[in-house]
Amino acid sequence: MKIENPINAEAFLNKVQNILEKDEVCGNLIYGLANTLLKNKYYYGNTEPFYSIIYKNNDIKIIGLMTPPHGINIYQNGSYDDDSMELFVNNVYDHFTIISRVKGEKNITEKFSEKWTEKTKNDVILEKNLGLYKLEKVNKYLIPGGIFRIATLNDKKIIKEYFLDFSMEINDPVNDDEKFDKNIEENIVNGLYYVWENIKIVSMAKKVRPTKNGMAINSVYTPKQFRKMGYGTAVVSELSKNILNSGKSFCTLFTDLSNPISNSIYQKIGYVWICDNISYRFIEKRTNCA
Repeated sequence: MKIENPINAEAFLNKVQNILEKDEVCGNLIYGLANTLLKNKYYYGNTEPFYSIIYKNNDIKIIGLMTPPHGINIYQNGSYDDDSMELFVNNVYDHFTIISRVKGEKNITEKFSEKWTEKTKNDVILEKNLGLYKLEKVNKYLIPGGIFRIATLNDKKIIKEYFLDFSMEINDPVNDDEKFDKNIEENIVNGLYYVWENIKIVSMAKKVRPTKNGMAINSVYTPKQFRKMGYGTAVVSELSKNILNSGKSFCTLFTDLSNPISNSIYQKIGYVWICDNISYRFIEKRTNCA
């Protein structure tokens, strides 16, 4: 068995890109994060990203990527192997005795959480139970009033406001600082944000993580006063069409499995469930001092 910790995104992708591209849907998250880090290694934070690859019999078994202070993302290549997971957990612990969370496909994430809490004595809570969905064709839907369009820098203020509200709703708040402001502006300039406008902007979504054949959608947000009017459905439907028309053969997105309304909406659009993807948050146990 062997551990490898590539020093940067380029070295990491040289090792794992073929594996992640063969499983474009489930490998999209780590592949997309690495591609972003390839352009700017400090995009997600001011700490060096961490990359981990676990080999068994010269085959890659586990792939991990973390952008501190964010949690670690984990991908399993092939069937689960307990020895590989033990080595992976130890490798992460050798670099970070404290991590905030782990995210990935349900089975592998549960196994990591079990071994991590056993090693660190941390408490753990299930933070998010998400479904990974894939779409290849957009179904017809009832179009609400308004228009779908790409966001411009004139929309920057409201895009920021909506994203901050969105991050609070999903319990993953971001700091409204210079880096966040710069990222929003850069994403708008690069044509990644789209909106549904009905007199004013009533819903937004963002396209992210392009792979050879697909692309993902995230940051789907409709303010409470504009919900149940079809705007979220509209912006996701039209952005999905936009991605397919650009030459991609499929789109993906994550949705909260505890929200039957959003899951139903995405399925009506044409999204099909692929697998469960979960997130566990780790909490340090407090020691009582006399």
